[in-house]
Amino acid sequence: PFDYTFILPTIDNYSSIYGTGKKTYASGVTVNNYNNVSGGDHIIASGAIFNQTGGTIGQTDTLINYGIFNWKGGNISAWWCHSQPTYFTNEVGGVANFEHTANQTWYNVHFVNKGTINKTTNTITVFGTDCNTPGSFTNNGSVKGIGTLQLNYAHTFAPASQINPGA
Repeated sequence: PFDYTFILPTIDNYSSIYGTGKKTYASGVTVNNYNNVSGGDHIIASGAIFNQTGGTIGQTDTLINYGIFNWKGGNISAWWCHSQPTYFTNEVGGVANFEHTANQTWYNVHFVNKGTINKTTNTITVFGTDCNTPGSFTNNGSVKGIGTLQLNYAHTFAPASQINPGA
């Protein structure tokens, strides 16, 4: 596998960013993902922004967010309930903004929040539905905002978790 660090200021992905190995989006990089990222690790560094507007985060992928992840639309899935899950970790200092304006789902994704989730719209966000290999949601950080967070299948809230409706 090859490891890559992206340093371009803006990456508009209308096709795919894929391959084994580690893909790091460096501080100062903004990724506008309209289609697919897959294969290996995708690391959003502190100071980087990843805008997800739909498309797919591929099976067996790992997204690790130290920067800002903006979910603007589209269901996030591991190729629609494929037998191999996807992993997303919002690390300490990472911010995941759920900005979608329609009800949306994370299919077959294991989501761990150690940072902050801001839910900015009065919509339903679902974790882990309709899959042979269900997803999960683990919160060790802070969840703030409005709307509904619907947790199907396994979910865990650590004692230090913070849930702040309407914050």
